[in-house]
Amino acid sequence: MRCLSYIVSLVLCCLIFSCAKKCVEPTPNFVYFNSFESAADTTGWYGITQEMFVGNPAPGGGKRSLDIGGGCLQPAAYLDLLPHDGSGYFTISCWGKATEPSQVGRIVLAKVKENGEREEIQLRVERKHWTFYRSEKSLYCSASCELRLEIWIGGFVPANMFVDCIGIEKLK
Repeated sequence: MRCLSYIVSLVLCCLIFSCAKKCVEPTPNFVYFNSFESAADTTGWYGITQEMFVGNPAPGGGKRSLDIGGGCLQPAAYLDLLPHDGSGYFTISCWGKATEPSQVGRIVLAKVKENGEREEIQLRVERKHWTFYRSEKSLYCSASCELRLEIWIGGFVPANMFVDCIGIEKLK
């Protein structure tokens, strides 16, 4: 049994450290994962349509990715996630690339407290080639709180970026 757990750990490490070549596969710890492959992947999202799916996937990310643009209205897209099973710490990850180095996009995981204040963690998508991003910080959320996943791009000047294999993971 000890040997089996060693082998499983070794395989997981190989998957984690080979992220430069492949999309992260969702594990049971993921509470949300989306590689934007089909119309069903737009379910629940505000600001994302099937027409935004393009044949420009991240390495190992399937056949499609999301080409999302934004302007003055922010966030450009968001997804409200219902309360989850149990309290815990959450992280976000994704593959992303900016169309221009000056156009920085953000992937945000937020929770809104009862008093209206927000707590959030975020990723900055700023490289012009496919790059894997993972939050260094985690966000604590009780079992009754709702999480919101947001995509921010643009502002006063319209901009766009590509996103693939976006996930929210609950840490053990």
